[in-house]
Amino acid sequence: MSILKPLGYQDMHAGYSGPLDEQQFLVNMVNHLRKHPKWWDMAIIIAYDDSDGLYDHQPPLVV
Repeated sequence: MSILKPLGYQDMHAGYSGPLDEQQFLVNMVNHLRKHPKWWDMAIIIAYDDSDGLYDHQPPLVV
């Protein structure tokens, strides 16, 4: 298992990181991993610790 955390402007935190920079980091990493001979044995899990201020503007339905 490996954990990757981008630096600075690509680190997915509101205030100094934008969605396009974050996505570029992910695209670059996945494209790099796709070239590895073990690509077909890999699982990539992307987890976020916050929404970076990009969330649904509608409150969830309360049932």
